[in-house]
Amino acid sequence: RGARRPRRRHRPRWQTATPTLALGALLAMLATASVSVQDAQRTSGLGPALGWSGTTAVTVRITSSARPLASGAPRDGGRVRLEGVLTQTGVRGVHTQTQAPVVVIGPTSWADLVPGTTVSAAAHLRALPRGERPVAILQAQDPTTVAGAPWWQQSAHTVRATLVAGTAGLPPHAGLLPGIGVGQDTQVPPALADAMRQVSLGHLLAVSGAHVAIVLTGVLAASAGLRPGVRASFCLTVLAGLVILVGPDPSVIRAAAMGSVVVLALLLGRGAAALPALAGAVVVLVLADPWIAREAGFALSVCATAGLILGAGPLSDLLVRKRCPPLLAPAIAIPLAAQLACLPVLVLLDPAIATYGVLANALVAPVIPPLTVLVLTAAVLGPVWPGGAHA
Repeated sequence: RGARRPRRRHRPRWQTATPTLALGALLAMLATASVSVQDAQRTSGLGPALGWSGTTAVTVRITSSARPLASGAPRDGGRVRLEGVLTQTGVRGVHTQTQAPVVVIGPTSWADLVPGTTVSAAAHLRALPRGERPVAILQAQDPTTVAGAPWWQQSAHTVRATLVAGTAGLPPHAGLLPGIGVGQDTQVPPALADAMRQVSLGHLLAVSGAHVAIVLTGVLAASAGLRPGVRASFCLTVLAGLVILVGPDPSVIRAAAMGSVVVLALLLGRGAAALPALAGAVVVLVLADPWIAREAGFALSVCATAGLILGAGPLSDLLVRKRCPPLLAPAIAIPLAAQLACLPVLVLLDPAIATYGVLANALVAPVIPPLTVLVLTAAVLGPVWPGGAHA
């Protein structure tokens, strides 16, 4: 508000430590209240089902695609794992409404369910430790569809399936394409996936915030001549479509929220500053969904983005002063800044860190943006022109 007035009205007292500490304490209290309220809602009505040792009739709304329970296990004869929201339980003929996030372990009849589908089944419920995002694990039997997925999730599922089918007949490493484009990494050979993780390229096997940045940059450039309101609406629509297509991965949610803040700044005529946008996105997401703070993907995404914002420029300037070629300095500084910022999280996940990961990321950096654009284009073309998508 002060920045938009002809004369700035910011006071020096707002730059002291006291308001910063007060705002931090307020946000901490809001986060605590959010956890308390949502935790009570998540566990409401689950007591009888969790206390019952027999089979329970459950109704579940699917929220994720199914994955083989064991890595590389064949789909036939195995079991799959997926996430959902438990909306109703039935114990001894008494039905209870609830809204509890759960993990479903079931036979392969669950494998082809589209996210958004509501099904009923018989299952055994087992409570998970408090603090985890899912409240319970459901060992489920064959499902019966109660309600189909909304049209937009059906459409997204069709696009993803068509993209995976479009890689048929290509060399085995082409299984990377659906993973890089829309997060469908089930076609990646296990040996290739392990090799990529060993050289710190495992983040390419899933959709990351970089995809959102690439898409949003293209949309902003393409809509440069439109009015701010129309331009912002177009950008937000594309962001929503991208999130629906690739699924609510933590890093994608963080990047989409950050992009929404940038679009809002554009609509209000304010300069789009990256660090406030990141901070605003993180605050909103943690207050709305406190459990996202425990997601490794979310933490790595936030750390990497902060590292790029704060460290990529100074590191690049330092390398240039040390007589590094100006064109090579950013290619080294960008992955190095992200790697250094992510170290506190990475050492918790794996104490062995590949120092050559920076070089590997620098080598693939020029390939990722055009590859992302091509794969997303193929995904959009797939349902209407399979030949073009395959090409």
